Amino acid sequence: MILTAIERLLEIKSYKHIHISFFGGEPLLEYKLMMIFLENIKEISNKYNMSYSASVTTNGYLLTKKRVESLCKYNCNYYQITIDGMDYTHNKTRMKKDGGKTWDIIMQNIYNCLELDLNFKILLRTNYNYEVIDSIIEFYEYIHNKFDDERIEIYYENIKDHGNEDTPELVSTSEATIVNIELAKIMKKYRLVCNNTSNRLDHVV
Repeated sequence: MILTAIERLLEIKSYKHIHISFFGGEPLLEYKLMMIFLENIKEISNKYNMSYSASVTTNGYLLTKKRVESLCKYNCNYYQITIDGMDYTHNKTRMKKDGGKTWDIIMQNIYNCLELDLNFKILLRTNYNYEVIDSIIEFYEYIHNKFDDERIEIYYENIKDHGNEDTPELVSTSEATIVNIELAKIMKKYRLVCNNTSNRLDHVV
């Protein structure tokens, strides 16, 4: 059992902090179990006089305002959501099992969560190919206009070839370099918080 293993490790090592990462599949399908786990982690942290934090990698479809409020009470305050650009590209690859669309629900969930006066971060990750490139600049303009909140962070990366047969046509390394510089300009223009453009911004005038 994970909790038992954590306790045994803490008995041996004098750790002052631990971090819990929930990822999947879709971890929020087991939201109740997540909360029980975090309650136990809180008890363990009190027992061993240490701090803890937690994060969730999610598709965002089940990330409701009420859940974020509850999760933040247990120091789970970092959420990574993968968004493939605007709705007309995202909904092609990230649909429900029945083929239903997800983009509008995810965007509304993010908007609702940002109404909370709480300290958390939402990282919007976009993995782009040629198709997503066509909507990604529009998407970042949308993020700026819709949210304009420093708790939103941006991460983007070109899709890599991992040997999957269904991998879409990939952006070449040289083209990706140009795209990344252009996206860095967009980050600067809209004052978006982006944690992977520091070196690219050297090329932005």
